[in-house]
Amino acid sequence: MKTKTFFLILVSLLLQHSAFSQKSHCRTLSKNAIIENKIGMISKRPYDNNRPQLIFNKKTIHHQCNPNDYQTIVLENFDSTLESTIFQIWTEGTTAHQPNTDSKNLPLVYRDSQVVIKNGLAHLQVDDHLIEYTYDSTTQTGYPAGRLETKKTDVFFNNHWEVEDMGCYKYGRFSTRLKYPKTDKVNFAFWLWGGGNEIDVFEYFNRTDCQIRSSVHQWNIFAPDGITHAEFGLDYELGDLSEKFHIWELEWTPYKIVWRLDGKTFRTFYRYYKMKITHEDSEKKVCLIGLDCNEIPEGEAVVWELEAWYSFSSRPIDIIIGLGLLKPINSELLIDWVKIEQRPNMQLAVSDLTPCVGEEVIISASNTDQIVDWKVSDNL
Repeated sequence: MKTKTFFLILVSLLLQHSAFSQKSHCRTLSKNAIIENKIGMISKRPYDNNRPQLIFNKKTIHHQCNPNDYQTIVLENFDSTLESTIFQIWTEGTTAHQPNTDSKNLPLVYRDSQVVIKNGLAHLQVDDHLIEYTYDSTTQTGYPAGRLETKKTDVFFNNHWEVEDMGCYKYGRFSTRLKYPKTDKVNFAFWLWGGGNEIDVFEYFNRTDCQIRSSVHQWNIFAPDGITHAEFGLDYELGDLSEKFHIWELEWTPYKIVWRLDGKTFRTFYRYYKMKITHEDSEKKVCLIGLDCNEIPEGEAVVWELEAWYSFSSRPIDIIIGLGLLKPINSELLIDWVKIEQRPNMQLAVSDLTPCVGEEVIISASNTDQIVDWKVSDNL
């Protein structure tokens, strides 16, 4: 009985630690150390994979939570044909994908024939035979593969960096129901990209050890070596995900990024923190604790911002579902649906909901957590 009880406790602890929340970071300083407007946390791993420490900056923000409910703005369920106004198949209009020299992935040629929609599912396929492909007067070889993206994503591959060209979506819940293939030879990924910012809902799945990775990349921020970029990747073992369909969700708000699998959170990445200092003899322990929206006082507030967020607050992003190939194989990823939900970024208040004819009614509008551009006619 004691052995069984111990085993249950151990399993419980393991399950608790399978979810990771980047809620607090601490370091010890000398008692007289002065804390100014910037502080680094050295004991930060595994949050930033390439830089020596996490950097936090003290700043004043003007804060207001968004009280509106999420609304579905995109639902692609692959019932018959692809919804061409939202998604497109990345095909022969662009160069073949040649991974970096340090990548284990093989070169791919994305073709529309490798995306098959039937029986209410999108089949993203990859074949095990090399083909030749000519782009910009250069002949390349790669393995034919399928890839889906939202309509604006291709501007990244043409090196457009204007904000209006970077993507369609800023903040929201991005989710999909899909099924992995039973192989370790293919890396399928569900990710969001926009002007140097990349959020991987999952970056790969290794069926042998059931390992997946979630990541936040900032390709426009270099590590001290001048080569690698700022990356915040974490690995998880969430079971054999190739056995059935699963729902993946990423929620991106101005305050945090949350990863969920089948409705259960397995990672949280905070933007704002409060500082807590405790004194111990000749030292003091400094901790920065992550804050959600409702934990920050409304109006003007002083917080510590994780530098990792850098441009995530200003650059929109798009969705990509694609793959990487480790060894030649015929395989496919099955996608049931893709959904995008957002909160309206305006709140309206009416002085009288049931006015009489001729009575004055005041309607006031306030923006919440997104930048709002007003456009009116020339005579106003």
